[in-house]
Amino acid sequence: MPSWFGFIKPRTQGRSRLWVAAVRRRHRAYKPSQTSAVPTQSENDAPTLSSGRKPVAYGNTKLQAVQHLRNLAHAAKGMPMPGRLSKARDAPIKELLLMSGLSPGATSLSGATVEALGSKGLADMLWALAGLGGVPYFQKEMDAVLEAVDFHRQDFPVDALVDIAWALAEVTHWTPKIADLAEALKLQGGLKHIKNFGLIPLLWSFAVLNYNPAGLLADTLLSHRVGSMNPHKLINACWSLCVLEQMRCQIFKELWEELGSRDLADMHMTECMASQLCQIKMSLTDEEGFFPVSKTLEGVFVEADRLWKPILGTTDYHMSAQHADMCRALRSMGMEYVIEDVSSGYAVDIAIPSLRIAVEIDGPSHFARNADRRLGPSAMKHRHLSKRGWKVFSVTAQDWASARSSITALANLRDLIAEQRSTLQD
Repeated sequence: MPSWFGFIKPRTQGRSRLWVAAVRRRHRAYKPSQTSAVPTQSENDAPTLSSGRKPVAYGNTKLQAVQHLRNLAHAAKGMPMPGRLSKARDAPIKELLLMSGLSPGATSLSGATVEALGSKGLADMLWALAGLGGVPYFQKEMDAVLEAVDFHRQDFPVDALVDIAWALAEVTHWTPKIADLAEALKLQGGLKHIKNFGLIPLLWSFAVLNYNPAGLLADTLLSHRVGSMNPHKLINACWSLCVLEQMRCQIFKELWEELGSRDLADMHMTECMASQLCQIKMSLTDEEGFFPVSKTLEGVFVEADRLWKPILGTTDYHMSAQHADMCRALRSMGMEYVIEDVSSGYAVDIAIPSLRIAVEIDGPSHFARNADRRLGPSAMKHRHLSKRGWKVFSVTAQDWASARSSITALANLRDLIAEQRSTLQD
């Protein structure tokens, strides 16, 4: 058993005394208090595994099993994605899911489980599933937990609401209940009552899911809170609001003015920051009559362009079947095209520069994993390309799902090419 899971499986053979003592201390630490009001689960009530044995006793409550899952998810966040996903398939995770009342592949939670977990436990469960499984795993399990979530009747703490929003965005899981989540946040005082370490991931979550919580963004932030944010957080928050096309809301103005007042000469700029700054610049350029950019930020934009443009040209490129078919079709039409064209500030999959047509092969990563809903960053890319005079032609997996649909997609591309030729000639 890998050491990452070692502390939850109490095997003592071949282990040192120090290891055994550490395991026992951890198990004692998770025993419920005698005065705890959380309903307990007796050993006889514990679920039986497929092997016929009882699961390891991690504690006597469903809530404690969920807390174990969250602890493991927190540890997994620092791991490379392949290792993180391999842990999600390990037996201890399945045991903990059973202990928490959530069977693998379950479509709903029992009423007793919902009552035992409470609102905070449900939020922790969603956070753990997202942290452990990433996009590939636990989709049905998240749907089962979300079915039990009722933002109108259940009392969720603010931090639990932020955790749920992050969990949904982390695995690109769409639910209409995101509107109820935003309303619940507003009823609890809005963004003013969310600490900075929760505000940044909350805005990022709305941006990824491409959901605009207009009622929340009408709020303002306290000046001392904005002043306590480091440049990376300020840039991240501004980028999220640009994805949502909220550059004129008061919160963006406060964040942007604070960033412009900072001395950023010695700021270490990462690739992510450079990318976000370039996209922020495009958003501000497209917004007519926007307030001027400070000289400090002009220098930051220049540095971001210098760092990001070479990276665009060295992005790993994979020729998919859709790419290959589209390129063959363009050659048969006698069209000259460029693969991974970066002249627009984005890496366009297939560009036809003479007609200003951008063919985007939009795979699953451009959409929510469980719905036909385009994610915020992908929507912003299409918007920026359109503002710069490109006609965006999107090809999705559904367009190539059958011979008939692919023929239809190619016919639509031919029509667009003919239309652009006619427009440019006029």
